[in-house]
Amino acid sequence: MGTMSAQPDGVRVLITGGTSGLGVAMAAALLDAGAALAVTGRDAARAEATARNLGRGAIGIGMDVRTRSIGEWTGPSRALAVSTSWSTAPTSG
Repeated sequence: MGTMSAQPDGVRVLITGGTSGLGVAMAAALLDAGAALAVTGRDAARAEATARNLGRGAIGIGMDVRTRSIGEWTGPSRALAVSTSWSTAPTSG
């Protein structure tokens, strides 16, 4: 089994419930450390706005993890866009 570095540079993270509180704080800390990430929430517009506010390549996805598969949350084209955007390490800035 692999180990996770204390420095998540280049690590890809999906944060469920990432549109407020602890989720946003974790997202900001992981972005600061160099991770690529997506934040999710039941309200797609709020998830996308949170990602824009976080910047640094964050992605916002509207989904309710209690009820659906990723294809149902995002549709095939959105899932592909997320996958493609994570194909390289994030840029700093």
